[in-house]
Amino acid sequence: MRTVLIFNILILILSLFTIIKGIFVSKKNSRYFIINNEKNLIDERSLVYCDKKKLNDSINFVRSTRTQISLRAYFKFPNIIFINSIEYFADKLNSKILHFFLFLIFKIFRVKKLYMIDDYRYLNIFIPICNKLNIYTIGYMHGRFSSELKYQRPLSKYTFDKYYIWSRYFKKKLLEINSNYHNKKIIIYNKFKNLIVNRKKNKKKNIIFLEEAHVPISFFFKFSEKILAEGKYEVMYKFRPNNKINVKILNFCIKNKIKTFHKVSFEKLVTKRNISAIVATNSTALFNASYFDIFPICIVSKYSLNYFIKEKIVFPLKIEKNLPYQLKKIFSNKKKLNNIKKKIW
Repeated sequence: MRTVLIFNILILILSLFTIIKGIFVSKKNSRYFIINNEKNLIDERSLVYCDKKKLNDSINFVRSTRTQISLRAYFKFPNIIFINSIEYFADKLNSKILHFFLFLIFKIFRVKKLYMIDDYRYLNIFIPICNKLNIYTIGYMHGRFSSELKYQRPLSKYTFDKYYIWSRYFKKKLLEINSNYHNKKIIIYNKFKNLIVNRKKNKKKNIIFLEEAHVPISFFFKFSEKILAEGKYEVMYKFRPNNKINVKILNFCIKNKIKTFHKVSFEKLVTKRNISAIVATNSTALFNASYFDIFPICIVSKYSLNYFIKEKIVFPLKIEKNLPYQLKKIFSNKKKLNNIKKKIW
């Protein structure tokens, strides 16, 4: 607890130095992005609008949870303000403090535009402030839309002035949860256009299982134990990049010679590994898979999204049934995979 307090005091002080500089300079643009432990520090979902050359001309709100990464970012990128440090003390003192600080920062720097991914944690904070100050907001889609996900409710209440999303399918989904976007500018863009995928023939089909928040790890154990016994498939496991590695899963993977991945994104894995299928319950990667001709397999449970199955955009898998038989049927249905790809992309 004390370590967390010290960390937030430190990055708040650094943020205050940036804010003080704003008294003497103006920045017409502002950007919000997440930093991580990757080489370039900027979360890849934000790279489309976070060209490092443009960061000099903007005030940059970042979210970071580690001291070392925060310090690296502060000295690598200009005009950094750690929004989570302000949020930390606002939660302890008064929730209105965060709104007040952000309002003040935008005023000090005389900001005219805000660029950000549609981070549900901050939509309800940034957008109302920008609306009051007539700041033009530009959002970028970073995950699937669903009215079934409670944490996505800010998407149904607030709108960007301009919104970049992945395909017409997602535009339709967006309008289902927020009809106000009929009056906003929606732009379709291909987020995968710069990815090059090299396909090689493997003796076994590679199946990657994704770790997801609040989904039981027992699903992975049941799946892999039944599939590995077949000897026809290569199973891999991807940990959530911002979570600590689950030691129980790691030991199981080591024992069964299952390759594991942590910080690398699903999209980067696609370019480096010849993946045949992905197994998850509600991950955005289930959408992305079909773009790369990868079979999106969804474990049917209370954790999966209903419309995945209803709209037939995934291959349903019942974990308690005959898994080898189900996989055989899935991999023989290339026609459905092509239909899924056409529907989404």
